Amino acid sequence: MEAKQLTKIERFLRIFTDVRSGEGKTALLMFANVFLILLAYYCIKPIREGWISVSDISGFTKMEIKAYSSFFQSIFLLFIVAWYSRLASSLQRSALISRVTLFCISNIVIFWFLQPDLFIKSLPYTGIIFYLWVGMFGVFIVAQFWTFCADIYTEERGKRLLPMIAIGATSGAAAGSWLVAQLLESGLVSIENLLLVATVPLFFSIGLSRMVDRREYRASVPVKETDNGKSQKQEKEGLRFLLSGAKLVFVSRFLLAAALVTLLGNWVNTNGENLLFRVIEETLTTQATEQGIINPAAILAFTRSGTTQFYGNFFFWVNIVALLLQSL
Repeated sequence: MEAKQLTKIERFLRIFTDVRSGEGKTALLMFANVFLILLAYYCIKPIREGWISVSDISGFTKMEIKAYSSFFQSIFLLFIVAWYSRLASSLQRSALISRVTLFCISNIVIFWFLQPDLFIKSLPYTGIIFYLWVGMFGVFIVAQFWTFCADIYTEERGKRLLPMIAIGATSGAAAGSWLVAQLLESGLVSIENLLLVATVPLFFSIGLSRMVDRREYRASVPVKETDNGKSQKQEKEGLRFLLSGAKLVFVSRFLLAAALVTLLGNWVNTNGENLLFRVIEETLTTQATEQGIINPAAILAFTRSGTTQFYGNFFFWVNIVALLLQSL
């Protein structure tokens, strides 16, 4: 009886997962939403590598700059989580997602304006600041989406539908990486304007989030002025949660071991990425010499473009492999 009530979309989605009557449109919207979010992020991520490749700090190598930037990125995320917790306690779901995403888009436009040799010759440390920002953006904007999923789906529905939605995330990551490499190779978009390309899917993701929110709206009691004490209590509990979580890790041997394994894995991954980055920079330096590029500005442009294009292709194949493994 239920199968007769399924729409064409739902019957198609049942090929991939257990979609039931009334769930298809929202699931498809969420699939498209996370696809666009990851597409935007992976348009930005290769640009980050290209920008850091032409960023200099006296006394530090490029690989050291990259390593230290990754460390400080983790520290700053703690403060971002606390800030987001306070913001979430005072805004409705749809308004929260819209405002946070628009804030991120405004940041992208600012960084576009600050790119070297676009409007300003070069501002010190902008490449490093951008590197830090992209890392936090990648964690933050994706975490916000999965929090949204947890809010609209029950545990039972989530177990059935989230694996399919997760494929949209990996597909978007592959599409974003591919798009960067193709746009640079074809010359349709300059490396400076790639950042603006990344804002387009983010704008569309806001619209999709609002559509889903209207479809899956659940009545909730807004925070009133008389509940000011309650709101402040929620903020304090959010901050206390971060500290209690850290304390719990050190109390539990299992969690401590898991944390150490995660830390070791991240350390190995970071060192591997840094070694790859060094090989790429050395290769590009050799290629610039072979091609007779001797002007300092031309060398920087060649290095930045080459690094960005390489990482676009690299992230594409990484995500294609991840997509194939995820689909098994």
